[in-house]
Amino acid sequence: MKGIKKVVITLFSAAAFTSMGSVMADNSVSVSADGFLELTVQEAPAAPARQSVNVSKQSTVKSAAQKSAERKKLAQRRAAAERKKRAAAKKRAAAKRARSKTYRVRRGDTLTQISKKTGVSFSRLVRLNRLYGDKKNHIQVGQRLRLR
Repeated sequence: MKGIKKVVITLFSAAAFTSMGSVMADNSVSVSADGFLELTVQEAPAAPARQSVNVSKQSTVKSAAQKSAERKKLAQRRAAAERKKRAAAKKRAAAKRARSKTYRVRRGDTLTQISKKTGVSFSRLVRLNRLYGDKKNHIQVGQRLRLR
C-alpha cells in the first residue's frame, strides 16, 4: 500500500511539473523507472550583447518646415524682448515724471489733485511755491509748480 501512495504522489507531481513545463519553455519533466521525478533544465540562450555604436558627428540636415519653425520661435522671442524693453522704458519714464522737479498745471487741476499725483504733500506744495494767503487757491493753467 505504501508503494502505491508513492506512485500516485509521483504521478500527480509529474502532472503538475508537466503543466509547469509548458510555462518553462525548454525544460522537461519525466518519471524514472524507480518512481522518482527527473527534471531536465536547459539554459536559455543569452540575450544578444549590445553592440556599441560608434556615432560620428553627422551634419544635421533640417527640413524647410523645421527651419521655418525655428525662425518663427526666434521672431517670437525677439518680439517678447522688444515688448519687455518698451514696458521698462515706460516704467522709467513714469518714475522720472514722479521724481521730476516741477509740475505744469493743467486745466481742472487743484493743489490737492496735484499733491496726490506727484506724491508731494499739500502743505509742502504751498510752502515750496509760496502760495500763502489769497495765492493759495490761485493757480493758473500752464503755471509751473516746484515739487522739490
